[in-house]
Amino acid sequence: MSIQASVANLYYVKGEEGTLVENEIRKIVASLVGITEVSTSNTKSSGGSSDFDEACEIEHFIAGQCEIGQVIQSCSTPAFLTDKRIIVLRQIGMLSAAQANELVEYLKEPLNTTFLILVGGGGRISSSLEKLLKSSSALTVDVSVPSGAKAKAQWLDEKLNQANVKMDLKAKELLLDHIGEEVDRVDSLLETIIASSDRKAKITPDVLLPLLGAGGGVPPWELTDAIDTGDTDLALRKLSRMTFSGGKNAISILAILHRHFRDMFALDGSGAGNDAAAGEILGIASTFRAGKLRRQSTKLGSEKLARAIVLLQEADLDLRGRIDWPAELIMEVLVARLSRLPAQGVQRR
Repeated sequence: MSIQASVANLYYVKGEEGTLVENEIRKIVASLVGITEVSTSNTKSSGGSSDFDEACEIEHFIAGQCEIGQVIQSCSTPAFLTDKRIIVLRQIGMLSAAQANELVEYLKEPLNTTFLILVGGGGRISSSLEKLLKSSSALTVDVSVPSGAKAKAQWLDEKLNQANVKMDLKAKELLLDHIGEEVDRVDSLLETIIASSDRKAKITPDVLLPLLGAGGGVPPWELTDAIDTGDTDLALRKLSRMTFSGGKNAISILAILHRHFRDMFALDGSGAGNDAAAGEILGIASTFRAGKLRRQSTKLGSEKLARAIVLLQEADLDLRGRIDWPAELIMEVLVARLSRLPAQGVQRR
């Protein structure tokens, strides 16, 4: 998170994860109305600040769904029966260049009783507004979550420091694994940790585990990586989290697995000598992913790849009603069989 000094009554919340963004808006509004503690457990995803609406004069707009003149008129209207008027404008990437310029003109001489919170989203913001937001006139809070494991660990460290929560390395690893893709759960989990433990003591896995609840969904590559390494138990756990926490149905997971093995099958015998060549054959820009597929394709070989395609086709027929099994069971059997391929010997006819 990066915060710049605030000169004007202007705030910019940057990030893509809806709940984290809304949590930050609530914190800003809470600070403006003098509330020292704010819960993030009842945040509204796109509506408003709920319990703050009665504590202050606040209006909410979404760029692209309102006229910029409405926003500026609200910003230019003095506060009534209160000393502050708060305006929240979301999806500012949807503002046209002309609309952004109108907003920038207002911000050159803003009303001192109006506090404007601009929220990212909707695409790249106009250059004039971007230039203004990069200046020292706006307090900028970046709640973007990095994707890499190392960067995400650093992001969690920053969240823990802000919450004044001490946690050992094993507990941090457990927390990151538990939330998976659902990073928006971190704030509410930290609230639970703070309320349920000694703030001075370092949180360990034993203390953390009972507070976690159900695990969050995981990205597809965690499932395919577990299958590729032949770790059946891990693959089944990842499958369960994709299904029950991530909300993916059997057909969508089957499509992920089919693409994974189809790409490896396409590389088999292709003559791709390096990762870049593999990427060109598959039509993907990521040489990292292409390299993983190329190495796993070589490791499995033609017969195991052909067997994987057959298993995927059979699972597809089973999901369409060939057998009277629950979809979850069909997928568990498929994932178990696919994950055992790396360790199996080549079958000879």
